[in-house]
Amino acid sequence: MYWLENACRIQVDMLCCNRPLYQPTAAAIDNTVTCFAGTEITLLNEAETNPTINEDARGGAGGYGGLEWDALLRKLDRMDPAFRS
Repeated sequence: MYWLENACRIQVDMLCCNRPLYQPTAAAIDNTVTCFAGTEITLLNEAETNPTINEDARGGAGGYGGLEWDALLRKLDRMDPAFRS
């Protein structure tokens, strides 16, 4: 629902600009369908579930949520460092 709501919000924002909208290519649509075909994407299975992701973003320090997780840990450290114990 989060992604659907964001997609709708972006569409409404774009329509407010009074400019022509460009449709995605068939390849882009097919890649999106492949990526979101019902399997949860994790760092362990992202190569199989999202074949269009850049190789540099796979595994290791990259991937889904890597930057967000570090940022959330820093935020928690600022709010209350005691959470680590």
